[in-house]
Amino acid sequence: MAVACGGTDGASVVAVAIGHSTVTATPAPAPPADHNPPASPSADPGPADGPSDGPVDGRVLVVLGNGDGTFGAATQLELGGGTSPQGIAAADLNGDGHLDLITSNSATGTLSVLRGDGRGGFGSASSVSAGVALPSTLTLADVNEDGTPDAVIVAPGSPGRVAVLLGDGAGGFGTASVLSAGTNLTSASVSDLNGDGHADLVVSSANSDEVVVLEGDGTGAFGSPLPFGLNGGSNPQATAVADLDGDGRPDVATANSQSSATFVNDASVLLNTTKRLRPATHQRRSDAPGHGFDRGRPGAPGRAVAAG
Repeated sequence: MAVACGGTDGASVVAVAIGHSTVTATPAPAPPADHNPPASPSADPGPADGPSDGPVDGRVLVVLGNGDGTFGAATQLELGGGTSPQGIAAADLNGDGHLDLITSNSATGTLSVLRGDGRGGFGSASSVSAGVALPSTLTLADVNEDGTPDAVIVAPGSPGRVAVLLGDGAGGFGTASVLSAGTNLTSASVSDLNGDGHADLVVSSANSDEVVVLEGDGTGAFGSPLPFGLNGGSNPQATAVADLDGDGRPDVATANSQSSATFVNDASVLLNTTKRLRPATHQRRSDAPGHGFDRGRPGAPGRAVAAG
């Protein structure tokens, strides 16, 4: 489950993962004071009005929050022919101040975009090719620094594939740029890992038991894959990026499945050792940005921590 604020009530957008789908939410610009709470999107495992014997492909459930921790009745939205949605995200894709929805649809190899009206309603879905077969996890971030959310999708296979689709600011996306990295990718996170001011990608590679970093140049292009092992952690299923040791550098954590007989499910922490740029007046040649993760400190990459 991911939570983000998209209205004046401070808790109007709640994104809930259901079944095998994943959800992220990105807050839109502050709406007017009379703005109604937007919707909570989730990938649909069955009809909203009762139990189901199995998943219903090609739909999303939208549940409006009441602001008190409760939710109204679910509304179903069609995905315009997209089926088997594996990822879903919410962001203002066309700059109108309202949250829109986008899903990655595995069976059809497409993305479905549903534009929001700011009142919990959404228009008919438009479809765009994901650029890869079996697209799974979906992440939205501005990777080319034009102020518009772009889409990053990972897909399984050997090698694994990362599709980057640049947003056009009107709710559409350009042709996918496809990168190869790792094997059977399961997730992606976006952050400036090397301190050069541009968004980088880090993806989890399940079959090779590692994370792979692809450094961005600020135009939406990325460099060669840089793999980092998990030192005992295996089958990573998800990544998270945050400054875990308070040194001002984003670190990487992974959630692992079946790492060992002792800890079937655990986590690995990779502490970032990249040199960060000083202010321009204090630059030294040794301050040039680079890439790396500390393998000698407690909790360093692959130092698995029991997850419970």
